[in-house]
Amino acid sequence: MKRWKYLLFTGTFALLGACVLREAKPSLNQEVFLFTDNLTDTDSTLIKEFEKSTKCNVRIVFLSPEEYLEKVSKDRFNTGADVLWFSHDSVREKLYEFNYLVPIDNKEWNNLEGEFYVKHKLWFPVCHNPLVLTTPKDSTACANINFNTWHKKDSASPKFIYQKTLAEYKYSIEKTALNKVLIPNKNRKIVNESIWDLSSLARKYTEVDTNFNRNKYYCKQLISVNKHHITKLSCLYLARYARNLRNGNKLISWMVSHQKQIASSRNELSCTKHVTPSYTIQQLELLF
Repeated sequence: MKRWKYLLFTGTFALLGACVLREAKPSLNQEVFLFTDNLTDTDSTLIKEFEKSTKCNVRIVFLSPEEYLEKVSKDRFNTGADVLWFSHDSVREKLYEFNYLVPIDNKEWNNLEGEFYVKHKLWFPVCHNPLVLTTPKDSTACANINFNTWHKKDSASPKFIYQKTLAEYKYSIEKTALNKVLIPNKNRKIVNESIWDLSSLARKYTEVDTNFNRNKYYCKQLISVNKHHITKLSCLYLARYARNLRNGNKLISWMVSHQKQIASSRNELSCTKHVTPSYTIQQLELLF
């Protein structure tokens, strides 16, 4: 009789323990921490839809890339991040050097444009904001510029100056021969702007500004060298020491599946093949 009582007691205890475990797991696994320096209204709406669809809460922490890198350098095992979303080359390079990232499992990898695909799959480029050269029209038509040889021609002088607001592109420019013709403006004087980032150019186009000449007077071409745009990538990352890798990957997959909306809300281009740009960007009549 005592033996049966002992078995009944231990069985009941095990059953209660299992119930406790089943109740505890969701509270640990239904929360994802997203660290970023920028979210649009569209991004926030998509995140809310993800929460509703998956019953997984997304905790958003806003901080600059520099602040996050400082956290990693101090304690890489306890930054609190599951998913990262930044648009800075310096972050990407540093996180790679720190061996801080894990590969992202996503079915959209093969749909990326070739220049954005990375074999190690440690970041997923969602959209990008390329540089655009605007030049006055000589005739009714615009001719494509070959940027591979552009720096060798006399027509590239005087230098094209880009504003300090585009300083983040300096890293990409210096990797090419374009650093001979594209130089940063070190003075505070306002100069005639020829180099724009696409997002700013698109916003300018939609403004009511009589001083801004539109398609009628200017040719606009994306700057690229050897089939690679001079651009700034907006990338999603999965932290190596994340507390919730599984749902972190789910959040990344969700955002990637809506990258057309994300790119349009930022006036940027999607990194995936065959995605039509927003109406505003189409109106710019860009040369690719």
